[in-house]
Amino acid sequence: MKDSVYRLVVDIWRLAAKFGFRKMGDDEWEDFVRSGQKLVIRYHSQGDAMEKLCRDMLNAIQRFYERKGTDG
Repeated sequence: MKDSVYRLVVDIWRLAAKFGFRKMGDDEWEDFVRSGQKLVIRYHSQGDAMEKLCRDMLNAIQRFYERKGTDG
């Protein structure tokens, strides 16, 4: 389980870093959401707890980006 959580954290970090922690346009946002959905599908196969952790982490990152969009 520890290795799976580590891989999830790394995958989420790579996704967030790919978009540079900056305000995104519509196309970038859609790409971000699609990429996040692919991660959810990947971690769903590892059980409900891993899927929930993935969704929770993605939600936190999405809130950061949404706030970034309004903060400038």
